[in-house]
Amino acid sequence: MSLSEDWEPGFGAIFTWFAMDKFGRIAVMVNNCWGDIPKVLLSTPYIDYWLDNISEYLWEESKTYVNYPKDKNGDFFVDLYSAWMIGNKMTRDEFVQSCRDSLEDMGHYSDTNIAVNKGIFMYFGVEGCREG
Repeated sequence: MSLSEDWEPGFGAIFTWFAMDKFGRIAVMVNNCWGDIPKVLLSTPYIDYWLDNISEYLWEESKTYVNYPKDKNGDFFVDLYSAWMIGNKMTRDEFVQSCRDSLEDMGHYSDTNIAVNKGIFMYFGVEGCREG
C-alpha cells in the first residue's frame, strides 16, 4: 500500500513515523492500522521510501545502514495504556512486566527496546479496531 494524500487507515496498514517535541525529544509514532497519519507526511514525495528506510534502521534490519549505536541499557515507564488492556483485566504492573518479558524474549525486535536501548519514546495512538 502506497502512502499519498488520498490514503486512509484500515486493517493491515501499519505505519510508523517520527516526531520531535519542542525540547528535541524524538518519538516513534505508530498508527497501528486505524490511526491517521499527518497530512504533511502524506503529501511528501517518496515518503514510503523514507519511512521504510528509517524503520529498517530502527529495527536493525537495514541492508544499507548497518552500523548501529551501542545499546543504552536504559529503562522505560508506561504513562498511559489502552482501555483495551483494562478490558482484558491486565493491570499496569502486569502490562509493564509483559513489556519487560518482550524485551527479554525478542531483543531488538521488541517495542520495549525502542525506549530502553534506542532512547526514543514510543506512542501508539490507536490500539484495536474500535474507538474506546
